Amino acid sequence: MNHHNVLRGLIVGDHVLKMPLTSRTAMTVQSPASRVRCVAVEVWPFDLVVRVRSILQLPIRQPSKPDFSFDLTMESAEKNFLILMKKYGGSLKAALDGKHKSHLGMGSEFRPIEALETIYGNHPIWRRMVPILQQGSTWPLEEISKEQRLSDVLEAIKFGNHKEAQSNPEAILSLVSKDVKHGYAVAFPLAKAHLIPGILIAPMNIMHQNTIDRGSGPRNVNFLNGPKIVSE
Repeated sequence: MNHHNVLRGLIVGDHVLKMPLTSRTAMTVQSPASRVRCVAVEVWPFDLVVRVRSILQLPIRQPSKPDFSFDLTMESAEKNFLILMKKYGGSLKAALDGKHKSHLGMGSEFRPIEALETIYGNHPIWRRMVPILQQGSTWPLEEISKEQRLSDVLEAIKFGNHKEAQSNPEAILSLVSKDVKHGYAVAFPLAKAHLIPGILIAPMNIMHQNTIDRGSGPRNVNFLNGPKIVSE
């Protein structure tokens, strides 16, 4: 067995504890009294190429049309604000869940979980990946008061973007427009942002990448270290 493709598992009762296999072979040892035994578990299926080809032959799911408009214009921003507030009560989560079959749905850029499981099912972190693909990444955060949040939002609007973004308005506009066009961001009117329940704002900046890749260049980032800026 190739040790890169195998896990050594310790089975105690009905529970399996998996760890990387450090040798090229695996032994099976069983103790009837303690119900403890060591097993070798294949991480990757032996017919990996066949399974990948089979998945590639599956029909591509046609995404439904989202409610939001993906143009970086004030008209689109106002439309998106009305949809968010009137149809979804100001909840972006509800808006995303309501259109989970569109390209805004969590994990929509990947193949169906059932298909992916035929390849990754034995990987030690697969069970942790499934809820991320279905619900997105979640981070435990401390709640802040409504007053503190609103104060942070107004301070962020007053603070504006960071100096690099302010000194390169054409560059930041081009980068943000690209994100909106491809559905990675949704435009809302800044003047009404404080009316969105639970919103927090992080000023934008530009980082310059110097790599050997031809695609290197400036990219937009959110900095969370501004005065009184809190983000979730």
